[in-house]
Amino acid sequence: MILRLLTLRVRAGREAAFLEQADQVSAWAKTIPGLRYVRVARRVEPDGSQLALFVTEWQDAASLYAWNEHPETIGRGPLNDGSDPHWDDAQVTLWEVMDAPLRQAIERWEASLVPPEAQRASTEPRN
Repeated sequence: MILRLLTLRVRAGREAAFLEQADQVSAWAKTIPGLRYVRVARRVEPDGSQLALFVTEWQDAASLYAWNEHPETIGRGPLNDGSDPHWDDAQVTLWEVMDAPLRQAIERWEASLVPPEAQRASTEPRN
């Protein structure tokens, strides 16, 4: 599974319009094959500005990339080129979900950091 986190800063005075847009995008996103979860959260900063967080969980990377490249995705709400009138400072990060027991997941991850030739050398019998 893949988590996609989108953070952005809502422009002052645009909160209501942004929330309407977020509702529309969330409803549309729920119709996409491979999407398991979508949630929108916000945080009000001491200066009164708002940060928004869109969390989506995808079945696999192929589903995420198919959605990301879908013609309807381009230009739809907080999925476009950053020229939206409601927000600024968008950042996207992707995370791989580790479903196995934590120790097994960490061992798999650590093994993936070792070059294949080093892995072979460590398993070859020594004389």
